[in-house]
Amino acid sequence: MVRERDARQDQRRVDGIHLALGKQPGFRHQRPRIPYDVGHLGQLDAVSINAFLTVKPSGSLLVRLESSFNHEIGAAQYLDAVDDASAVATFGTRYVFAAIDRRTASTTGRVELSLSPRMSLQTFTQVLFSKGRFGTPKALEAPGTFDFTAYRPPGFSDPDFDLKSLRANAVFRWEWRPGSTTYLVWTHTRDNSQIARLAAAEFFSLPSYNVFLVKTSWWFSR
Repeated sequence: MVRERDARQDQRRVDGIHLALGKQPGFRHQRPRIPYDVGHLGQLDAVSINAFLTVKPSGSLLVRLESSFNHEIGAAQYLDAVDDASAVATFGTRYVFAAIDRRTASTTGRVELSLSPRMSLQTFTQVLFSKGRFGTPKALEAPGTFDFTAYRPPGFSDPDFDLKSLRANAVFRWEWRPGSTTYLVWTHTRDNSQIARLAAAEFFSLPSYNVFLVKTSWWFSR
């Protein structure tokens, strides 16, 4: 049931974009006249900065670091679709959009260490911060236009977000006999997805989720 609701919501989002492009709901078009990303309509102004660093101090150790910063300003980000029989021009549904100002910064680190021909350790760590601020919600006026009317749906909640997350995992591999290998895996996640506002200093006070896995394969030979 959840998947069915998600699929319907995704279709309504696409229908809202197609209406602004002058197409009927459900229309499929591979080359729209107005560029948009998933859920976004209209021109998107974006600045992206990326930096990479790879260090190999020895034949057994490789370290990779990657940092990125993205700033996006869009005129119409899809937010919701609300049934409204009075919205005749948009086929009984008000498609709600809003301007968005989104900033995302992340740093990713990878380490690959070969302890021996049969033993290795790999780690991955990513820190991500993403903040988005939305303008006044508005509804599409008519298909084939980029005209909107200020519209606040009933029960509308502030869609602004300020996400902070940390993901890390480590994989230890040991081939303890030819064809037989044991893997030890640790995964760690921590984010404030359930808390709308959180100071950076409070981030490490959040509950973390840790998963430990052990996998062993044994080669039987005659």
